[in-house]
Amino acid sequence: LQEEMENNVLTSLYLVMILTKISKKEEKAEFAAMQEVYKLVQLNPVTSTGSSLLHLTVNQQTPVDDFHTNEVCKFPCSSTTKLLLQAGADPQAVDRAKNTPLHLIVTYTKIVSDFLTLHAIVMALLDAGAHIDSVNSAGQTPLDSATTGVAEIILKSQADISLKCLAAQSVRKYNINYTG
Repeated sequence: LQEEMENNVLTSLYLVMILTKISKKEEKAEFAAMQEVYKLVQLNPVTSTGSSLLHLTVNQQTPVDDFHTNEVCKFPCSSTTKLLLQAGADPQAVDRAKNTPLHLIVTYTKIVSDFLTLHAIVMALLDAGAHIDSVNSAGQTPLDSATTGVAEIILKSQADISLKCLAAQSVRKYNINYTG
């Protein structure tokens, strides 16, 4: 049952990605399609690793069915990321390893040939409310998880850490007992 669910999640993601690639001919049809994407996002389908649609969209390791969709679907995908965020996907969603989508996109290794995708996704996630200081189960922030200097530069250039975030980091770092 879990394997079937994962296949359905991936198929749904492929359909959403294809939706971003087809031409927008009618406003009415576009609105109806967006309603369906919204319904899908509200269902919050996840894989066995806890990956949401947004996690899968930004992850270069998301599997693509070679027979049917490999020419159309490539991950990560900035247009699908933006569509899912518009439909209400949570940029702070965490998988079983407590990784947010931002943790995953900064591990993207094809940045030389695909800088625009990396930049567009990071910016879309940050604009939608992703926190640059979220910590995964390994104790790493997205900046700590970054595998390339380009990803680090993008994150550092967009770092807008509030006093509240700095205080939370200190509470966590020094294991200060805090409630409220």
